[in-house]
Amino acid sequence: MTVDRENVQQIPSAPESVLAALDEEQWNQRQRQAQELVSSDPYVNLLTTVLIYSPQVYQLARYALRCEMEVKGYTWDDGVEEMILQSAKAKANKPACRQDVARNVAGPVLRFLTNDLENEVRGKLKVDAVVKED
Repeated sequence: MTVDRENVQQIPSAPESVLAALDEEQWNQRQRQAQELVSSDPYVNLLTTVLIYSPQVYQLARYALRCEMEVKGYTWDDGVEEMILQSAKAKANKPACRQDVARNVAGPVLRFLTNDLENEVRGKLKVDAVVKED
């Protein structure tokens, strides 16, 4: 597959936080500005929603992987689960093409969420028991 270099975007790391230097009044002002922007601008609201749910999808997938490893007889000490996680992390940290990400969200990610809901209904997976990473 050929990737259009114009559509490949390096995922930027977050700059150092400036919030710690704010006094209470400045903090409250920035908080009001952020809330107003998120509630009044549909695109900023959409971006914020993605930022909220992306880590939650990860946590659900992480928990489902742990369950699947147990079903298949693997423990953490076997190293298989960690190898899968390390490989996924390496791939996730590579530059992203928006079309590929959209295709994967519309395909495998949605399929995972739908299948997990079906498994939860059948009692095969307790989706509410999300594992938090340290």
